[in-house]
Amino acid sequence: MDRDLLNNDVADKTNNYIFSSSYEFAEDTLAGIYLVYRNDTTSENDSPFFIGFHSEAELTDELEFWADAAYVTGNDGDNEISGFGFDVGAVYSFDTFFEPYITLAYAFGSGDGNAEDGKDKNFRQTGLQGNEGDFNGVVDFLYYGEVFDPELSNMSIITAGLGINPTEESSIDIIYHHYRQTKASAELRESAIEAEPDGVNKSLGNEIDLILGYEGFGERIAVGIFFGYFIPGDAFPEANGNAFLSRIIMEYEF
Repeated sequence: MDRDLLNNDVADKTNNYIFSSSYEFAEDTLAGIYLVYRNDTTSENDSPFFIGFHSEAELTDELEFWADAAYVTGNDGDNEISGFGFDVGAVYSFDTFFEPYITLAYAFGSGDGNAEDGKDKNFRQTGLQGNEGDFNGVVDFLYYGEVFDPELSNMSIITAGLGINPTEESSIDIIYHHYRQTKASAELRESAIEAEPDGVNKSLGNEIDLILGYEGFGERIAVGIFFGYFIPGDAFPEANGNAFLSRIIMEYEF
């Protein structure tokens, strides 16, 4: 409970109820389910309930994959929620010089073509997500795009990546993303850019990211350098130009 010492009003809050269970079929293969209920105690009544599935495995020494899927129901104001989404992908590593690896992934979130029928078919994430991970490198990055960084809602995302491990402690990744709305809409549920689409065209654009990572000294030091370049698609007005981002993260574990 949050309290302002100078103002004793109690802040509005959302109660999160989470259940998660997983089973490891083999040393490198697991599957699990989760339930998440977000009880919004405010007048907005944005209270989704999620039923989700997750699986990941190393099929061979070179090939690993992941698969996530979820259905969301509940209420968003006066609307009944009914949406679904999934994220699947695979990473193939080559046992050769610099240990190169390639990644292919596809993520999908359902959209709503009729905002007046009392049913919201837009998928949305739980609100607890970070959307961070690594494909086979040594540092985590925003795997839906460093610049655009959207929530998976009313959207499909095609991802292709190429990476290398110059040393055991370092990695270099080049990641490409292609974004497209499921249903043309003038709104994005959440993203790191302020521009809004026109609601007519579905093409949201493309992004290319470069991630440099280093982790050494017994994994006590980690350095990540991130570059992103987003090229808006036809869904954005021409006045919105390309966007560029760079950031660096340094961590030291005592």
